[in-house]
This record gives sequence, structure tokens and C-alpha cells, in this order.
Amino acid sequence: MNNNNLNNQQSDSLQSENKQIREHYTFLLENVYDYKTVDLEKMSIDELKKLLEERQQEKAKEKSIYNENPNKFWMIKGMPKPKEHKVNSSTKGGLIVFLVWCAVMLLTGAGFMVFAFLANR
Repeated sequence: MNNNNLNNQQSDSLQSENKQIREHYTFLLENVYDYKTVDLEKMSIDELKKLLEERQQEKAKEKSIYNENPNKFWMIKGMPKPKEHKVNSSTKGGLIVFLVWCAVMLLTGAGFMVFAFLANR
């Protein structure tokens, strides 16, 4: 009798724990991720957990897209999500621009010197 009573208490505590977990998952999916209660009632706890994890990963990925994008200042939350981009930066372009700028400055300075020497002759 005592053993049977102990098993009943354990099963009751497991059921209440499962009910609390189910309510928690349902609450999150309804309020944070806008799922319908009718759809969630049909699912098991494992399915709810899997769905919640998927939505959390999508949300994290969405946040990372917004945080990593260099144009994040201009992004509006209601607009479509931007595509993921791969940054392809190279130092070659900057080096070429710098060398051209130096060459133009040297040629401009040399031109002014030649013009000054010819004007003072």
C-alpha cells in the first residue's frame, strides 16, 4: 500500500511538471512567436520543444543578419529581411587608390615646380 501511494505521488508530480513545461512552451509560442492555441494543443511536449528551438534559432539568425549588415541603420523592421551577404574585402583596391593619389600629388607638385621655374626665367 505504501509503495503504491509513493508511485501515485511520483506520477502526479511528473504530470504536474509536464503540464507546467507544456504551459511554458505554449505560452512562449503564443505570445512571442504568434502561434495559434488550437495548433499547439495538438502537439506533444517534444514537438513543442522542437518548434520552440527552431523559432529561437531563426530569431537569432535574423538578429545576426541585422547586426552584421553594414547598412543596419537604414533597415526597417517591417520591410523584407535582407539577404545574407558575404563580405568580400581586399586591400588591393585601397592600395591602388593610395598609389594613384600619391602619383597625382607628385605630378601636380612637379607641374607647379616646372611652371614656377619657367615663369621666373
